Amino acid sequence: MVQVQMMHRVGQYKTYKDHLRHCIIIEVPYTDQLALLLIVPKYGHIDEVQHGLSVQLINWYLIKMRTSLLDLYIPKISLEQQVNMQDALLKMGIQEAFSDTAELYGISKQLGLKVSSIYQKNLIRIAENGTESSGAEVIQGITHPLALELKVDRPFFAFVYSKRMKTILLMGRVMDPSQD
Repeated sequence: MVQVQMMHRVGQYKTYKDHLRHCIIIEVPYTDQLALLLIVPKYGHIDEVQHGLSVQLINWYLIKMRTSLLDLYIPKISLEQQVNMQDALLKMGIQEAFSDTAELYGISKQLGLKVSSIYQKNLIRIAENGTESSGAEVIQGITHPLALELKVDRPFFAFVYSKRMKTILLMGRVMDPSQD
């Protein structure tokens, strides 16, 4: 068993329990515009849930979610990833910027400049201050007798979701929250 610090909140959260796919979905608001969407499979079902995940399914979950009073425990974690974007940009047709004939005059007057590599760095941090929001009534560290207790104490999926754009901005699979 992995030991990690847990964030504890009691409050109103949008949830959905998918009995067919053996998982529960929780929306943890960050701001009026952003939310953390957690998909927490039952023990032993992480691969099964992952194989069934799709944008359509996540959108269906968002429609089906209902507000529930939860006594919620989430591991405090920080997930970081660096992605080389060169292949994706080349496939999109952005090739000249990487060639010896690149014309980057809008950036610099220096001749012979070209893009040698380009990376995107992504970070998801789950902590108390990252989940406080005007969109959720949250009480820290206090339990409520009518709240359903939910401990995210097993592998799960985390998505940063833009409510305004209705799109997933970042996603990750957390197997061992003690590992960076």
